[in-house]
Amino acid sequence: MKEHPAASIFPMMDEEAYELFKADIKENGQREPITVWQGQLLDGRNRLKACEELGIKPATFELDKSIDPISWVLSHNLHRRHLDTSQRGMVAAKLASLPVGSNQHSKEGTQKCAPSVEQAAELLNVSPRTVNNAKKVIDKGSAEVVKAVEQGALKVTTAAEFVEEEPDKREQTKLVKKGVEAVKAHITEPEHFPEQNKPPKMTKAEQAVFNATMLSEILKTLRHAKKLAKAVPEQPGMEIFLARQQSIEREILSACDAVQVTIPHSVCPRCKGKGCAQCGNHGWVNHVLARELENVK
Repeated sequence: MKEHPAASIFPMMDEEAYELFKADIKENGQREPITVWQGQLLDGRNRLKACEELGIKPATFELDKSIDPISWVLSHNLHRRHLDTSQRGMVAAKLASLPVGSNQHSKEGTQKCAPSVEQAAELLNVSPRTVNNAKKVIDKGSAEVVKAVEQGALKVTTAAEFVEEEPDKREQTKLVKKGVEAVKAHITEPEHFPEQNKPPKMTKAEQAVFNATMLSEILKTLRHAKKLAKAVPEQPGMEIFLARQQSIEREILSACDAVQVTIPHSVCPRCKGKGCAQCGNHGWVNHVLARELENVK
């Protein structure tokens, strides 16, 4: 039987739930008929699958053609399914992606368009951002990633970030099968980068230059703060600050000293930049240690 586009808006049962469902039909028979609209399966994919596997002729119910099939599917499923925000986001994304004319023709004979992202978000009580994340997962994710979100195993925000980070669908599937933690770890620390996107590795010398630049900026800021603290004018309302002015200046000065000793000054004269116990395996020394090593010579 041909499926109506709206039939797949809601996800199929997971394997465990489906096996229990099928066992119930085998023992007690099909309790609810499969809904058909204009010859197309509208609701009851799990029932149809179970009946076919059990060799049972499925009971069907023909919905009046005047009824909007999409509205019917939504109202019939939302109240009986306990979906989280991510799952509702996936439903909304599918709803917003339905082809033109999936619901019905208007009285004028023109085909109706699917709801916009904003309209679908409102219908499913989620944010447009959640819907857009879900659309990204559907468009760029493997079947396993989509399934994980639809069955509530993976949050849609995590999945959207994951499919952006890892475009290879085979790799996506492999990681999703390992579990949510593997997906999160891959987002935080990707297992591999495409060659052209690999972050450049710094040599110890380059890292030292980078550290020196950053720390020098911090030192400059601290010195400026000390200058400002010293120049605070004596005026009403500043009594408390002025009473602690010298203490504040000392704290800033102490911070300046602490930063200054961490700024790379020169290549370690002992290891020539290779890293040793003397320089803490950094390959460089600060100005204090540089002076001490010079004196030892």
